[in-house]
Amino acid sequence: HDDDHVPASGDMIVIMTHGHAQDYALLRRAMDTDAGYIGVMASRVKAAAFRKRLLDGGVSGADIESRLHCPIGLPIRAETPEEIAVSVTAEIIMTIRPPKH
Repeated sequence: HDDDHVPASGDMIVIMTHGHAQDYALLRRAMDTDAGYIGVMASRVKAAAFRKRLLDGGVSGADIESRLHCPIGLPIRAETPEEIAVSVTAEIIMTIRPPKH
């Protein structure tokens, strides 16, 4: 990673580590950037806990709703790593190319 780069609104952050504590530490740091998309691999229980911790820590509900994708990916019943990757990639594409009205 490039320590000189600060994520901007056009940047996307995807967080997938082996531990809840590390995931949350990275998520908290990501929420302090301007990244337009922040996704975290999580169960629904972990996602709810992370949202509560962010709110309790002073992050606005509007900011959480507009940028945080947790659990990450589209609900396509993905099971394999490859299917999960497709789900995450599809969600990112939908985020950077919203529907035209």
